[in-house]
Amino acid sequence: MKDKKGHRVKLTLTTKSISLTILGLILALIFLVPPEILFNDNVGLCLHKKLLGFDCPGCGMTRAIHSFLHLDFFKAANLNYAVFGLFPLLITQTVFQLTDIQELKIIRKLTFYAFIALLTGIYILRIIALIN
Repeated sequence: MKDKKGHRVKLTLTTKSISLTILGLILALIFLVPPEILFNDNVGLCLHKKLLGFDCPGCGMTRAIHSFLHLDFFKAANLNYAVFGLFPLLITQTVFQLTDIQELKIIRKLTFYAFIALLTGIYILRIIALIN
């Protein structure tokens, strides 16, 4: 977007503010809503599980986030180990978005790739458990 003189106008702060607000609202919702309302076992939304019959790497993540936010780390680990990679990822992404420190770019990428590797490992372990 350009102003009247042809200079570029940055809209990134608005976009960053909106995305951080949405992220905060989602985490607050997961934290505040009682588990019996948030987690209804009668409704299965995972298309992967419906089609293939076993959990995807993200299955259990919302429950794990809920447990993590309530400081029940053991339960969070039992639900989905990837939750321990999610929060460092969210923190580095948020700090990078707010500060634009270029040195954080490497850390940001590393946390992203570590999270993807963690999800891949969980998926492989779930396939192995299915075979055995």
